[in-house]
Amino acid sequence: MVTLADVARMSGTSRSTASRALKDDPRISAKTSERVQLVAKALGYRPNLAARTLATGRSGIYGLIVPSRLMGDVYGAQLVSAVTDAVSAHDGGVMLWLSHDRPSRAIRDTINHGIVDGLIVSILVQDHPWVVELLDSGLPCVLIGRPGGLEEASYATADNIASSWALMRHLREEGYRRLAAIRGPLGNTDADERHSVFVEAMGGVGELDANLVAVGDFTYESGYAAATALLRHRPDGIVAGNDEMARGAMDAVRTAGLRIPEDVGVCGWDAVRRPNHGDMELTTVRQDVPAVGREAVSILLDLLKGEQGPIRRTLPTQLVVGRSTVRGTRSGEEMPT
Repeated sequence: MVTLADVARMSGTSRSTASRALKDDPRISAKTSERVQLVAKALGYRPNLAARTLATGRSGIYGLIVPSRLMGDVYGAQLVSAVTDAVSAHDGGVMLWLSHDRPSRAIRDTINHGIVDGLIVSILVQDHPWVVELLDSGLPCVLIGRPGGLEEASYATADNIASSWALMRHLREEGYRRLAAIRGPLGNTDADERHSVFVEAMGGVGELDANLVAVGDFTYESGYAAATALLRHRPDGIVAGNDEMARGAMDAVRTAGLRIPEDVGVCGWDAVRRPNHGDMELTTVRQDVPAVGREAVSILLDLLKGEQGPIRRTLPTQLVVGRSTVRGTRSGEEMPT
């Protein structure tokens, strides 16, 4: 069986150069690309997905890596659907991988053997070494969310900063002073950005009461447990890093025999579905998850066309004011951030 290594050796190139030449990578000169493709044809080299790959230089398959946890909520379903629809509109297909921490060896082998043209990655910790390894591999890659410290990364994200400031201004206007936070996972850039605004709005790290900060994992259960612990320190409001944790916090407040928002206000972030819990309208930030997914595909296609990266796009959000934080009569407002 003829391998890529055989093509590289016979054409006098490296394996990576031969691989890129067979995909019509614009970084490879026309002369080298023609030589590699002539050698591949003469040797009868056939990569996987042979017919389409030989005709276009690409498989038309794009990888999507998401945390296993995301597939259990609306956010994950919306993201996968949006990416799949956007890729299908360009006659492509999506290979979906679920990952708890990092891709398995089988996934990494699939990526390294040229089966996918590029990757869209939505993970909990975006500066993980395997993400850096992906970015260094040369395979076009787009992250969902703004990665901290990865200057070379392309990404699509919602505007965490402006929307979080709008949320904190609303809480101050409603008279909240002793606010507690249930932040998302450490190292997750969405969680980090949202929490950084909370810390700054509360006067900075030196002014923050450590008893009023808890770490969750974006699930209802973590929100309930964190709020139960925070309520011992008598906050007048709880700022949750997403709506699932906010819903858990609301139930914890009610279980403690307290009223929302008279005793404790609760707000979230995401609004990927109707922003309420039971009969209570939740104050939250609405992000357009499908739009983020579509934008990630658009960026990946631009990279594959040869546009110089990194490409970074930030999408606007809306503050949705519900009864869960309004102590007067005002609720139901939607304000751009």
